Amino acid sequence: MKTDPGHYDFVATGTVSITVASRFNGLTVASIEGGSVTRNGTYVLALDTLATGDVLTFTPTTTGGTTTLACQRSNEEFSGNYTDLNGAPSGGGSTAWADITGKPLGTVNGVATLGSDGKVPSSQLPASSGGSATAALIGRAVQNASQSLPGNTWTQVNLTRITQDAGGAMVAGTFTAPTTDDYDVSVGLVLSGGSGIYVNAAVRLNGTTEALKVGEDNIVGSSIALTGSGVLHLTAGQTLQVWAYSNGGTVYGESGKDLSTFSVARRASGGSGVPVVAATSAVSNGTAALLDDGANPPRVVYKRPDGTVWYGTPFSSTP
Repeated sequence: MKTDPGHYDFVATGTVSITVASRFNGLTVASIEGGSVTRNGTYVLALDTLATGDVLTFTPTTTGGTTTLACQRSNEEFSGNYTDLNGAPSGGGSTAWADITGKPLGTVNGVATLGSDGKVPSSQLPASSGGSATAALIGRAVQNASQSLPGNTWTQVNLTRITQDAGGAMVAGTFTAPTTDDYDVSVGLVLSGGSGIYVNAAVRLNGTTEALKVGEDNIVGSSIALTGSGVLHLTAGQTLQVWAYSNGGTVYGESGKDLSTFSVARRASGGSGVPVVAATSAVSNGTAALLDDGANPPRVVYKRPDGTVWYGTPFSSTP
């Protein structure tokens, strides 16, 4: 429902005559500012109605000035007020909202409500369709002291202080994939040196192949931060390391401060299946996996938080 008038302004500079087009037929004059407007020799006044073919002459109060003729047409714009809608349900609160869909609040195909925390309760959200929604941090290494990089040579960064390690996955700055899975990898390095020093950093797979670009740039001032992250699909046993290249820079590190870091998180398995491991030692506490050593029938295993391993029934190749 349109309840408010539409607005049309005619602005003329100097003495000008115009002819009213058909699309402006029926406009009501709201006000005239900056001069006067005549129609066929008669002054136009507020509340007058314009008609197709009217010849309007604008005469400014001052020579070369601007005259504005403001007009309106009723019921052309919606006021934005809920009560102005045709057929708006009476009453307020939850009753009005329920009437929009015909369903009670908080039910399927109805309008969601908010909990005491201001969020939609999980019971009113659709079930997940699968995929990787969360990731568990299983390896994190930090640069404990500054490391000078030899000129124009790729060098492994000494991220030797381990702050997170699930079952030996992160050792001396080398991450070893415990399972065949997708992993979230993130690196942040602070490098120092003179202004203009070139720096480059990357995550290498098995020490040779660049698997993830961290960043490259020239130092401006005395230091620069390079950061990079991405998802890598790794086969159990493959390794990741952070390498850097420079023509005279230093990877900055300081004991007790997490300035240059390397973190790896295993994505939660969704529609793609459970992790596959070759040995139970690769299963993190509190998680399950498919044990397949290549020699015996595969089976599901679960390692309790206390490290106790429970085995499922071996699979069979016979239907």
